[in-house]
Amino acid sequence: MVATREVFQGLSTTLLCTVSSSAPFKVQWTKNRSVLGPVSTRIGKVNLTHVIAGASLRHQGDYTCYASNVGGSASATTTLTVKGEMNVCME
Repeated sequence: MVATREVFQGLSTTLLCTVSSSAPFKVQWTKNRSVLGPVSTRIGKVNLTHVIAGASLRHQGDYTCYASNVGGSASATTTLTVKGEMNVCME
């Protein structure tokens, strides 16, 4: 199952990935199957975040958190949709 998230243009959003393993594991984020940043090696329970500040249409897509070690691999995907700008008026 793929989760979905919506954010208005110009606002920030944070994607969260929680991984837990007693053995060292490698973890990384991808967007539309392209690697975002370096692969990191961790151990224990880790909350990894990917922050998008000032969302724009170029940020739309599928964000996946991949984790793997000698015991196997797992992934979770979120589809991010960026909606039109939010305007607030007071009279």
